[in-house]
Amino acid sequence: MKVLFIHYAIKDKQGFGRTFMLAREICSLGNKVVLLTTQPSKMFVFPFHVEYRNKVKIIAFPEILPDSFRRTGFGFFSAILKIIYIIKEHKFDIVHSDTGHRPSAALPAFFIQFFYKVPHVMEWWDFFGRGGHFDQKSLLKKITFGYYDIFMQKLLMKQVSGLVVLSEFLKNKAIDYKIKESIILVLNGGCDISYINYKGTNIKIKKKNKILIDSLTFCFVGMNNNEFNDIIPFIKAINLVKTRLRVNWITTGMIIPEKLKKEYNITNELKELGWQDYSDFVEILQMADVFILIQKNNIMNKARWPNKLGDYLAAGRLILTNPVGEVTRLIETYPNAFVTCRYNVNDIVEKIEYLYKRKSKILSEGKYVRKISEELSWRNKAIILERFYKKILNQ
Repeated sequence: MKVLFIHYAIKDKQGFGRTFMLAREICSLGNKVVLLTTQPSKMFVFPFHVEYRNKVKIIAFPEILPDSFRRTGFGFFSAILKIIYIIKEHKFDIVHSDTGHRPSAALPAFFIQFFYKVPHVMEWWDFFGRGGHFDQKSLLKKITFGYYDIFMQKLLMKQVSGLVVLSEFLKNKAIDYKIKESIILVLNGGCDISYINYKGTNIKIKKKNKILIDSLTFCFVGMNNNEFNDIIPFIKAINLVKTRLRVNWITTGMIIPEKLKKEYNITNELKELGWQDYSDFVEILQMADVFILIQKNNIMNKARWPNKLGDYLAAGRLILTNPVGEVTRLIETYPNAFVTCRYNVNDIVEKIEYLYKRKSKILSEGKYVRKISEELSWRNKAIILERFYKKILNQ
């Protein structure tokens, strides 16, 4: 097969990782793959920039609008250039769009679907409607693209040949929207076992990064505003134990504002690394003794698949988490990979104390976690996706 992937946002940003991993593994199964995306603001190569990664042809198109438009999928200039490219190169068997209701992916994907009759598989990553992302937006953002999301995600997913969703919650929502169950595939995120490796010790890495080697080090990657609010019970639990136990935690992603640090008494126990290139990511994962995934039990978290979960599993570390959404199913299937807590400060304190007592043993238990990641690899996800493509083509 010849497969065209269309990423809604910027190359190497905003979910590009998931799309590229699927594209890479679909390619490794013997298919020819092209991935269209948008150039970041620091780059302007006209009419496009081409690079190859693992035999995937990545074509990044320039954009004249600022990053706030590019990263949200409203890069109209790059969308037009993608359409021009498709007019010239439209001989594909399948087109696969991620966040396929945003214009930068939707315009070229539906163009090739309707004008060249190429079956279109669209991904639905998050619940953008009321009760989900819509409620988290400011009034201005609700007016500008909040209502757009609510209307367009419903409208456009009814037009596609196949729909890939990240959770059972989204599958049920799609069925509520009168989409045939036969064209829906639930495809959680995978684990990048070809790049992220497991190490049974992290003493050298801790020393290199000036982290106490006898401390219990927690790690949370890809922090954003919503996730900071989710992990407040964990922060409060750390505050209760940090004067008597050697504990610390590392984050990547959002730098927590000083105002919030003061409010929640966050001091030297936290090491913030900010947004990191993927090339530096593996070492950051290996610093951890335990990973954190604490979530509020709300619609937004029930609908999504936390991509960081695949990275946690691939690194081979236990995960401190509470059962919400798709994580619940994973805990039920692989209970030994998780230290399960309630969304409650006192219960999280108990689990931190439990882990602290066993800190000399927990890294060795990571071998079991790593084996789980091999079962949930992107390769295995791509095999499922390829089977779904063939089903769509044969309908």
